[in-house]
Amino acid sequence: MPLLLDLPNEILYHIAGCLALESDLSRLARTNRHLYTTINPVVYRFNALYGQMSALLWAAERGMVPTAQYALEASVRVSGDKLGILYDALSQAVQEGHTRIAENILLQDGIDPNFQHQQRKGDGSRITFLARAAKTGHMDLVALFLSTKDINPNLGDDKGRPPITYAGFSRQDTVVKQLLATPGVDPDWRDDHGRTPLSWTVSFGSDDAVSQFLSRSDVDVNAPMATDYWWKKGWTTLMFASCRGFTEKVQLLLNQPNINVNHQCERGKSALHLAAKTGSEAIVQLLLAHGAYPDPKECYGRTPLYESARSGCLPIMNMLYTAGADPNTITEDGDTAVTVASRRGHTEIVRFLLKTGKINLTHQGNDDQRNALSWAAAHGYRGSQ
Repeated sequence: MPLLLDLPNEILYHIAGCLALESDLSRLARTNRHLYTTINPVVYRFNALYGQMSALLWAAERGMVPTAQYALEASVRVSGDKLGILYDALSQAVQEGHTRIAENILLQDGIDPNFQHQQRKGDGSRITFLARAAKTGHMDLVALFLSTKDINPNLGDDKGRPPITYAGFSRQDTVVKQLLATPGVDPDWRDDHGRTPLSWTVSFGSDDAVSQFLSRSDVDVNAPMATDYWWKKGWTTLMFASCRGFTEKVQLLLNQPNINVNHQCERGKSALHLAAKTGSEAIVQLLLAHGAYPDPKECYGRTPLYESARSGCLPIMNMLYTAGADPNTITEDGDTAVTVASRRGHTEIVRFLLKTGKINLTHQGNDDQRNALSWAAAHGYRGSQ
């Protein structure tokens, strides 16, 4: 071994060059401190040339800053798919919250800070590093990318969702606050389906994040969703909150002076329709108290009261009827509240409707020509007869 240590570096480099395996190079470098200092750069260079820069990927995942720096230095003038590997490493560093490593990778030639990276091959989803940092809640990384030259703070994924949307629906409230305070961030950005960050946050985020958005005068609380999906085309934030039964969020939205409580989407549904259908008594009460029209019709002629009969929610039906809803409205297919309640066996609903004295029990459906009594008898619901 003393003879090996006495060899000049040029000879040591030649010996290292004769080794065909990276593992053998690594063992040689770990023999002693002198060989480590001399051969270790050769190991990293070998890894950069033939090992797909696995050392950098390993360091990016584990936050090993020195290892990452050695790997980056060894990759100078390496061609091939180097840029793709750098993006993979940057994505990994962002995911794990390793700011120093991400900063070093951003300094490499050819790195585009606005690149939409596909983290898992074949999953079809591409997302910017800023959006990934916002999603994972790493404020230092968010600040790093926002300070990077030529960064687009509103560019997120390949579906048009911006970083602030990712922060909102991922419940990263501190990042939401951070982005809202950043010049150039559009809090009302529309994605490819016309949904705003507020809309996504109402559906999946926290009450506090919703409050942060609502504190801004440049956020449109009535923005309709402009999706190609007819089922939800024209939905607003209030409709999403009502559909999911989020009472606190509904209250926050209703506190806005310009909220449109009676908005109807392309199918004619209103927030009241959705709340009645899902059985959200508290939300129905809130909507009515804030001026919701109790008897709107959607495209098939169904009203909120009809939806309450269908779902069997007597308290909601009582509220709607008291507010002035017509219990005898006929849908496009000839159905009525008492018919659907009889068909589904909602005895208490049927009794309530009969007590109103406004029900036509002989009315028959368009297709089956059956009335409420016929349905009740057919299903054996004697209590509703």
